[in-house]
Amino acid sequence: MKLTLIIDRERCYKSGECYYNHPDLLHMGADGFPEVKMTVIASDRARLEAQQAVEVCPSQAIALVGDD
Repeated sequence: MKLTLIIDRERCYKSGECYYNHPDLLHMGADGFPEVKMTVIASDRARLEAQQAVEVCPSQAIALVGDD
């Protein structure tokens, strides 16, 4: 299954928790919103990091979705 990390910019309030804690996956964009560096999550390590990024987001704006 292919997993993809997505950010809901409508829900995000730019706390920065995601990219401060998971800089391999996300970074701050020019507008202050987080941007995904690695959209397709392939390795086990990246999957763990992505799941942690979802959990650390205070606005619940990050999701890890799969296409079956």
